[in-house]
Amino acid sequence: MVEVRACTVELGRVEQTVALMGTIRHTGEYAAICPASGLVAGVNVKPGDRVKAGQALFRLDDRLQAETLAGAVRRREQAAFANDDEQLGAAIRQEAEHMVEQAALQMESMTVRAAEAGVVQQVFVTEQGAAAAGTPGVIVSSGKQEIRCSAVVRDAQQVEAGMLARILSSGENVGMARVQSVGAAEARDGQTLCPVTLEPMEEISLPLGAMVEVEIVCAAADGVPVVPVEAVDGEGCVRWISGGRSYTAPVQVLMKDERLCWVDLQAGVRVIVSGAETAEGQRVREVRP
Repeated sequence: MVEVRACTVELGRVEQTVALMGTIRHTGEYAAICPASGLVAGVNVKPGDRVKAGQALFRLDDRLQAETLAGAVRRREQAAFANDDEQLGAAIRQEAEHMVEQAALQMESMTVRAAEAGVVQQVFVTEQGAAAAGTPGVIVSSGKQEIRCSAVVRDAQQVEAGMLARILSSGENVGMARVQSVGAAEARDGQTLCPVTLEPMEEISLPLGAMVEVEIVCAAADGVPVVPVEAVDGEGCVRWISGGRSYTAPVQVLMKDERLCWVDLQAGVRVIVSGAETAEGQRVREVRP
C-alpha cells in the first residue's frame, strides 16, 4: 500500500494574470532646480505638503553674493567720489546702481519657488547642507497618480484598457488599479516593449518613483472545479482515488494560475497531490498533512 497526500476537487476561483514591475508617477511632475552651488540657508517644505504657484520651497545662502556686491559697489562709489570729471563720476554711479539691480535679481533667484501648484513628493536638500548647481532640490507633482510599466509584446497583447490589477509592494497588497492605456511597441535597450499605464482606484501611499509589483487580471472564473497545479502531471493527467485505489485519468486544464487549475472534473472527487507513483488500481492510503 502506497502513502499519498490527496485533496478534494472543490469549487473556487482561478485567474490568469500578467505580472509586471511599475513605478509610481503622476500625470504632471517637475523638479525645482538648484540655481547655484553653495549652502542651503533654509528649507520651507516637506514631502506631502501642498504648495501654491510661487511659494518658496528652499533658499540658498546668498551672503557671499551680498558681500561681493557690497565690495564692488563701495569700490565704484570711491572711484566716483575721487574722480574730478563730473560726467564720468555720474556714469560710475549709474553703473553701481545697475550692479545693485542685477545683484538683487540674482539674490532673489537664490530663493527657489514652486513653478505651479502641486504636492511635494521628495525633498533632496537639507538646511546647511551643500547643493550643486543644476541638481533637483525638490520634486513637486500635480495631477493624478499613475503607475507606469513596460511589458514585452506577448504580455501586452493580453492586456486591455479597463482591466483590474492588484498593486503590491514587497509582496503586500497596497491597492487596486485599472489599466488606463497600452501603448505601441517600441525598441528600448535591445528589447521590444510596450508602455502600460494604470490609474490607482485610490491614492497609494508610496513616494514618487517607488517600484511596485503589478498583477493585471486578464481573465477570471468563479465557482469552477479547481485542483492544485501539482495534482496535474506533465502529461495532463490526474490520479484519482476511488474505493481506496488509485486510477489515472486525463483532464482538460481550462485555465490556471500559479496555484490552481480549473479542470473538467466534478467537485468532490479525491485526487492525489503528492506521494509515490502508483499503478492503475493500486491500493493507497491517504496521509493527512
